[in-house]
Amino acid sequence: MKFESFTPSVESEGKEPIPFPQEESAVEAYLGQYEGETKRAGILREVFQEFLKEELENSKLFKSESGVEMPYTSINIEKLARRIYEKASGQTLSLEEKDLPPVRQQFVFATSPVIEDGDQFTTIEFAMHGIVK
Repeated sequence: MKFESFTPSVESEGKEPIPFPQEESAVEAYLGQYEGETKRAGILREVFQEFLKEELENSKLFKSESGVEMPYTSINIEKLARRIYEKASGQTLSLEEKDLPPVRQQFVFATSPVIEDGDQFTTIEFAMHGIVK
């Protein structure tokens, strides 16, 4: 199967969460630091599930002029924050043009491409750190 024909399947409400090892590691580290905070750990787990859904929905294939192809993904922090807020509160936020801040982009590249096993999630920990921050 070619990546360009790949359409991510994002789980809908009420189904099992998408397996996400980095989420489990982050929640485990949180509980190690804040023992007994299971309710907040559950919220953290939900935030990372929304994060993963955003990354899956935004997965694309970059094609250079010289023929190099590599998968990548992006996160719209505002969209992600709205998704989390709407899921937690049950309210939909309206978006007004005047509320839009200037666009800021950050690109994260691995120190060297992993040809055999590289994917758009190779540096996912950087993005996770960014959204938590």
